[in-house]
Amino acid sequence: VCSSDLMLEEFDANLCKEVLGPLYDESTDWSALLDMLIQRNLFALPVGKNGQWLRFHHLFRDYLQDRFRRECPEEVEAILRRLAQAQERSGDWEKAYKIYKDLNDMRALASLIEQAGISMYQHAMLTLETWLKGLPPSIANSRPGILSLRGNVESIKGNAKEAVELFDRAIELFRGQKDEEGLALTLVRRGNAQRALGKYEDAIADADEMLLITEGTDRLQWIYADGLRLKGVSLFRQGNLLEALNFLERSYEVYEREQDTVPMPQVLMEIGMVDQAVGSYRESKASYDKALKILRENGNLSLQATLLNNYGVLHQQLGEYEEAVSILEEGLLCAQQSGYKRMEALTLLSLG
Repeated sequence: VCSSDLMLEEFDANLCKEVLGPLYDESTDWSALLDMLIQRNLFALPVGKNGQWLRFHHLFRDYLQDRFRRECPEEVEAILRRLAQAQERSGDWEKAYKIYKDLNDMRALASLIEQAGISMYQHAMLTLETWLKGLPPSIANSRPGILSLRGNVESIKGNAKEAVELFDRAIELFRGQKDEEGLALTLVRRGNAQRALGKYEDAIADADEMLLITEGTDRLQWIYADGLRLKGVSLFRQGNLLEALNFLERSYEVYEREQDTVPMPQVLMEIGMVDQAVGSYRESKASYDKALKILRENGNLSLQATLLNNYGVLHQQLGEYEEAVSILEEGLLCAQQSGYKRMEALTLLSLG
């Protein structure tokens, strides 16, 4: 039994049951078995915060892995696949990616990348882009989820025109598959790229279509909130301030209800910008303060720099020059620490 544990770099009772359990006809008490490993000092070391996970000494692990591959080669791939699936479920994307890559399973890799995409945007953008580039063209150009992810990467890099072309292809495929979730998500992504190109009517059209798809579906409320925000920001750019404010406030309410905390400070900042534009300065300050509190807690320095620049300009407009200078200097510091050169330049102009 212990020899099959070697396929897991680190393991606890639950992972053993999930990945190795199917190898045995009878139920195995994995907790008792792992306790025995520790008690008999079988080269197993406790790891993790509470020491509930185990790891074999690397020399012993290498020996066991080599022996297991020689004696049970027919079981290796099945174990690795179950391990990768378990890692996908727990969000250990890079570990799962390595297994599928070693197995040369491109379809499994593509499915993994589609699942991991949203969280990877926030934490490992360069890794996601590398994974996407590593897919063969037959998969990268035929799966709408991959096309949509590729488009979003290009959009984030500032290549909005290239992004729209990828989104167009993904949307056509999603329509053919009648995949409402994929279609809605790609519509809001394309809408944001259209907005970046200054095509606000096209952006609003994409937002309106995806809002019709998602409004009444509980599991798609996170996309619905994105669509409300897209429409609100596009209306703001067109100068329709009160209508924009309505959509942005509705977007924030949905994010708050869904406990989707990542976009909340961005939307609060945009609400503050609209209130500032219509002269509702007290409401604008309240939104900026609320967003700033969240950003100071989560450490997003680049967005914090943007917010502080806007907030400093608001104080400047109100004639509160000392407060403006203090806030703009804090924004400059955030811009420098985050490497956000464009915002650093804007803040210096504001200070000047």
